[in-house]
Amino acid sequence: MDLEQKKSLVHSYTDWWHRIDFGDGLVSEGMKPISIEDELRVWGITEDYFKGKSVLDIGAADGGFSFFAERAGASKVVAFDQKSETRPLGSTKGFEIAKEVLGSNVELVIGNIDQPNALVDLGQFEIVFFAGVLYHLENPFIALRNIKSALADNSKLFLETNCSSLDSGDYPHLQFHPKNSLNGDYTNFFSPNPACAKLMLEEIGGFNLIDNETKVGNHRFWQHYEYNK
Repeated sequence: MDLEQKKSLVHSYTDWWHRIDFGDGLVSEGMKPISIEDELRVWGITEDYFKGKSVLDIGAADGGFSFFAERAGASKVVAFDQKSETRPLGSTKGFEIAKEVLGSNVELVIGNIDQPNALVDLGQFEIVFFAGVLYHLENPFIALRNIKSALADNSKLFLETNCSSLDSGDYPHLQFHPKNSLNGDYTNFFSPNPACAKLMLEEIGGFNLIDNETKVGNHRFWQHYEYNK
């Protein structure tokens, strides 16, 4: 596929969520306010981090994290996205275009992360991304427990989610968003505060928040966990 064909494909889709760099100056015009590279830097991840590693990208949308990891030398990458009627979670078109343009081998799996045993058939992974998903789920604790089943020993979980707007300090809580009260989106259900996410994972077992550090900004937070069986 030559550059003009790539441009035609990329520009034929107008609902990109991720800004994906296809090379030769061709970048998708994603709506997400932070680039893949900048978000990885928030977690302290460099490109060489992925070399030879297996990666699961939960809430993949257009596949920004998935394709970055593959280009950076990951040995296996699986993109998992939620069943949904809304963008960006509900359409696979951006992912399919990006996969074709990049000549990628990333596998896409569609399912419901907050249903029991959602990930048991996917194997185990050394790196799991769980970005922009938790607050869309009716059953966030089940989702986190499912993630544990997909983690290999001595693996890493990178979590990012909308943060509760309630001021409770370090007291753990989930803020419920009825109807479409958060961002006009009826698929938003629960936003944890950082303490809640940390304690839910501690309750599930095996998770250790790296450096006990949470990075917060623009009503979001980022956490990096190590998992050991």
